[in-house]
Amino acid sequence: MPKLRKMLEGRVPAEEVDVKARALLDATAAKRLASGQTVVIPLETLDAAERERYVRAAHAHRRPRHLIFVEAGKDAVADEDRATVDALRTALDAGEMGQEGFVTSLRLGGRTIAELKRVVFAPPPADD
Repeated sequence: MPKLRKMLEGRVPAEEVDVKARALLDATAAKRLASGQTVVIPLETLDAAERERYVRAAHAHRRPRHLIFVEAGKDAVADEDRATVDALRTALDAGEMGQEGFVTSLRLGGRTIAELKRVVFAPPPADD
């Protein structure tokens, strides 16, 4: 979203930048999903409603939905966001993200983040 906002600044009225950026992101994601491409969307919030809009779009195109929660250190999380982070962490650890429509969910934190090179999702093996 920050890149889209920057791209739109000066081209659209300032009060419309966020709305237009969101519309552009949604349209781009929908187009890529429709063509069978992989789409990665880093969310700005931990809000379930924000996750839902993209889960529904992927589901409509019969695309897998994966959630990767890259955890920030405790000192990087604002006090007002701690409860939301804790709730998401608990849901991930309990395996509850399937109820939101995710096929795969995982939580990365600590040294794992520094060691992470890439995440590869391979299709399941064919039944022979």
